[in-house]
Order: sequence, then C-alpha cells, then structure tokens
Amino acid sequence: MIDRRTIVIAALLAASSAVLAMFVILAAGWSPDVGYVLALAATGAVVVVAVRRVALGVAAPAWSRPKLPSRAIASIDPRVATIEMTLRRGVDDAGICRRRVQPMLFDLATHRLRRHHGVELIEDPDRARQLLGDEPFRFLTEVVRAPIPPTELERVVTAIEEL
Repeated sequence: MIDRRTIVIAALLAASSAVLAMFVILAAGWSPDVGYVLALAATGAVVVVAVRRVALGVAAPAWSRPKLPSRAIASIDPRVATIEMTLRRGVDDAGICRRRVQPMLFDLATHRLRRHHGVELIEDPDRARQLLGDEPFRFLTEVVRAPIPPTELERVVTAIEEL
C-alpha cells in the first residue's frame, strides 16, 4: 500500500515537472498542449515513485535510524549496573555463575580478607572459612555445577560485606 508521504512526493514531482516542461516548451517557441504536458509529467512522476519503491524494497537504506544516546544517572556508577546484571544472570545460569559471579565474588572476598584481616583465602583456608562461614566459603572455593539460589547468593554477599 502506498503511504501518504509517497503520494505527496508524487504530486509535487508531477506538478514541478509539468511546470518545468511548460517553461521548456515555451522557451523553445512551441505551443504547448496542456493535456499532453500534464500526462507526460504524471507518467514521469509515477515512474520515479515506482523506481523509488522498488529500490527501497530491494535495498533498504544503508544508514541507521537516529537514536538518542542513553545517559546514565549521574549518581550511579555504570559498573554497579554491570555487577547487578551479572548477579541476576548468575541466579539463572550455572555457566554465568561459574564464569562471572564466582570469580568476581572470590576476588572481592580475597581482597577484603587480606585488607581487613590479613588472611589469604588460598593460603589459610581454615581461618578464611571461620571468617566467612561455611556456606559462603564453600560457594567461593568449590566448582559451581548449578546456578546459585538467590537466598544463598544474598548470604554470600552479606558475608563478604561483613568482612
């Protein structure tokens, strides 16, 4: 179906080409037949619109639609959104939990244990287990085979925060 924009373009094209054809015929010294000139202009407009529609159907425009850039809220660090999304996806997918969530929380726990307690998670696992608790320590050190339940994830994060 032809849209309104295409009809307007065709009408403007036909009118402007008819006026141009009349001026060319008058400038050449001929007497114009108005019906013939209008029919010629309308035919030309229809051909141009048809060629335009075929070209758009065969090859869409190469440029993308303009998009407004999304701006982050000034008070929120964009890294927080990335961490939040990773945690959400880790609850649903064991692979993401194993590849992204567990290493991120492991690094955070290692840093906090070292900084606040002088304990290395790998070298002193007994002391680290005592500070973290059994469940968080197990999550951080064992191979993840299933996605972590949200309640367990909350307990792990809370244990790391309390270090």
